[in-house]
Amino acid sequence: MSETQPSPPRYWRSVIYGALINNIISVVPFLNLVNALGGVGLMLAGGVAAYHYVRTNEVYPTLGICFQIGAFAGLFGCALWLMRFLLFGGMVVELFQIIFAAVVISGLSGVISGSVIRRKYISRKSEE
Repeated sequence: MSETQPSPPRYWRSVIYGALINNIISVVPFLNLVNALGGVGLMLAGGVAAYHYVRTNEVYPTLGICFQIGAFAGLFGCALWLMRFLLFGGMVVELFQIIFAAVVISGLSGVISGSVIRRKYISRKSEE
């Protein structure tokens, strides 16, 4: 009989939380200005999603998984933004720029957040 390895925890709930945070920041008037200047919403989308995944599942993910979580959070955030965009109008070129930026920036912030929380997780495990 062969032993099967347990499958890694699913990260879709964390991705949805990150996407919602991205959209909430883009809707609130003052936060929207900060988001437009520095891309804070995209960075928080990936960072919060990766942080939530590690904290809720208590796992030691690779940076690749953290990038996936962050990139999907940015992509889903763009999908939600697209629904608002199509309902209220806008330019197509802006849409493609935002999608590209969302995937790259959110993915990288997922890697950064994942590496920070991994270090904290490792140090806690070594103390026990």
